[in-house]
Amino acid sequence: MSKSMIEGEKRMIFFQDTKRLTNEVIDSWSENAVKAYQKIAGKRAESTVKLRLSIEELLLRFRDLYGTEEPCSIKGIRRLGGISFELSQRGTPQNPLETDPETSLSYNLLAKLNLNPHYAYRQNRGLNVVTIPAPLKKRKNATVIGILLAAVLSVVTWLVSGILPEAVRNDYM
Repeated sequence: MSKSMIEGEKRMIFFQDTKRLTNEVIDSWSENAVKAYQKIAGKRAESTVKLRLSIEELLLRFRDLYGTEEPCSIKGIRRLGGISFELSQRGTPQNPLETDPETSLSYNLLAKLNLNPHYAYRQNRGLNVVTIPAPLKKRKNATVIGILLAAVLSVVTWLVSGILPEAVRNDYM
């Protein structure tokens, strides 16, 4: 597990590895990614089984679509309170999220898990990238903080409006 801050961005990489995809690597990555997620998310960690199944399924699809010649990379990234995992591998642009329902038993697995992964092809590097947002429990006091923030902003707005010249206040009232 490595921790690094990317300069210029508010993100921290808390899990990273690059290897050729074998059954052992897929199993190890899915297990270690979930452990890293639980450690970084703490009490907010949620649906770890869903996350593990999603990572494992996508790694299997990567291996089937892009082969094992090129190494695959996985990164666990924390950005502005959110956590996601990014899988990437060099290859021709093929979306692993689009599979044929006739030939794939797991066609609807990712949709049923409701984690909404996103695909992108980075043309400049020839990378197929899938980002899986990890689920987090909402903070219990988020609603209270929002209400207090709204109340404070309304008081500040009222105070600022009192400082404005009377001519300006009359024009807008």
